[in-house]
Amino acid sequence: GVQTCALPILTVGANALTVGTSFYVVANGNVGINTGAPTAPLLVATNTAVISNAAIMIRDTVGNTTNYTFSAIGFASNPDVDWVIGKYNNLGKSSFQIRDQNQVARFHIDANTGHVGLGNTTPAVRLHLYGAYNEILRLEASNTSYDAALRFFQNNSQIGNIQAGVGVPGTGLYLDRKDF
Repeated sequence: GVQTCALPILTVGANALTVGTSFYVVANGNVGINTGAPTAPLLVATNTAVISNAAIMIRDTVGNTTNYTFSAIGFASNPDVDWVIGKYNNLGKSSFQIRDQNQVARFHIDANTGHVGLGNTTPAVRLHLYGAYNEILRLEASNTSYDAALRFFQNNSQIGNIQAGVGVPGTGLYLDRKDF
């Protein structure tokens, strides 16, 4: 049958197209959801801090834990996808990943442990770096008057450091180990 509605569902104005009360396309081509004044090509406004009420939700449609799925947002240079950011589901084990154009995970956060992997999708500790080259981690001071240093803390007190550079006693690498 015929449905009637007290409010207009589609309104075409001089400067905007409105669908219902929450979707707007303005004259400059910007699209707004829950805002009538979008300042970007797509602006989704929300007033909730609850994760289940996220402003944008991307969900895989497989809906089970026996498959490998990846729900993602892609960033592309026409016509190829260069990077994707999303949730990877591996037999029910969820994680967050950033992948390159070859689908290689370059950044990985394990949802169960919170461990972060760079170049590694199975981080064994809080920060797990993996690389196939001699240089995996670089510490570089932006000012040549200062040392490049790695400092170790326990309960907000420095307990040691490894440093190399201008103020290093002796030559090369300096290790200062306080009482651990």
